[in-house]
Amino acid sequence: MRIAYVTTYDVGDVSQHSGTGYFVAKSLRDQGVDIEVVGPLRQHWPWFQRTKSNLHARFGATRYDPDRDPLVAWQYARQIARALRQTEVELLFSPSTIPIAYLTCRQPIVFYADATFDGMLDYYPSFTRLCQETRWAGHRLEQAALRRSALAIYVSEWAAETARVHYRVDPWRLRVLPRGANIEYDPTRSEIDAAIASRGTDRCELLFLGRDWERKGGRLALAVTDELNRRGLPTRLTVIGCSPEIPSHLSSRVRVLGFLSKSDAVQERQFSTVLRSSTLLISPTRAECFGIAFLEASAYGVPSLATRTGGVPSAVIDGVNGKLFAPSASKDEYCEFVTGLLSEPQRYARLAKSSRDVYEARFNWRSVGSRLKDMLEEAVAAAQAGEPERART
Repeated sequence: MRIAYVTTYDVGDVSQHSGTGYFVAKSLRDQGVDIEVVGPLRQHWPWFQRTKSNLHARFGATRYDPDRDPLVAWQYARQIARALRQTEVELLFSPSTIPIAYLTCRQPIVFYADATFDGMLDYYPSFTRLCQETRWAGHRLEQAALRRSALAIYVSEWAAETARVHYRVDPWRLRVLPRGANIEYDPTRSEIDAAIASRGTDRCELLFLGRDWERKGGRLALAVTDELNRRGLPTRLTVIGCSPEIPSHLSSRVRVLGFLSKSDAVQERQFSTVLRSSTLLISPTRAECFGIAFLEASAYGVPSLATRTGGVPSAVIDGVNGKLFAPSASKDEYCEFVTGLLSEPQRYARLAKSSRDVYEARFNWRSVGSRLKDMLEEAVAAAQAGEPERART
């Protein structure tokens, strides 16, 4: 099968979008799919967008999102159409709905996304206070992309449900496929079992993994670290992905490593070393579409402490590869769970091992790539049978 992989960024760069575009492409190639990359697509009206953004920022209480401007989607569609005239492919695949919203082509279209526009609206900070023009355009673009797509694949049940309810997409055109852990080196089971066995439960090595300190609950992670130490459990928090200001009284209990690039071999090894020695991943996020960090932790047998919000329950299965807390949960609730878990070493070991189990079963790119290939082949077969017309009506 030969497909066109349409993207607004460089899928060959593992450092972009947490590496997801790179690993999606790699997983499909590993399954024998022939990929023609169409992109990075370019926006050709930067002055127009900057002017609108500046006017909203200066004179209005709302924000204009240039990515949702219909002119951008039209320009993307023209670039894709030109590329398709120069190549033969059986299917068009995209990790986003915007490039395909206004695209007309003979090939079936499939996208693989982590959220709908409606799901993100007033949920992520970057999707709050949007002007009415952007809101209207965002919904129109999403609806247009869904209407043109043979299959809409989402990473979580939460995202698929918003497509079904808000955009009234027929369930038979929806699929849910969690992503895989974005790691180049896949440690063996024996390596992970040895790492789990070497972790003492008389102390706690917490790991915060993410670029957005505020949205992902970094302040609560700090409070949990402080409280665990106050309760007598020696605890250190390691922060990867960002470099927040740490209060002086916690400086000895927090290690900030900042952003570690997966394209740098030395930093990648450092990332792997930290994961091996971590006791728990803590991410009391306020808003999350899915959370690749949870899968990376599972690959190393590290259970996650997470919030039951958005698409997180599709990445963290309560009692299997971590613990889900209510968004309103206090630091005391987190601490009570952690101290209870570590007071029973065998219970911790079981949770750590089942975290690796679920990674091996469903959260690795070999498994995801195989299932994704099956879905793409399903769309191609339906197109050959003359079914896409039904999907696009």
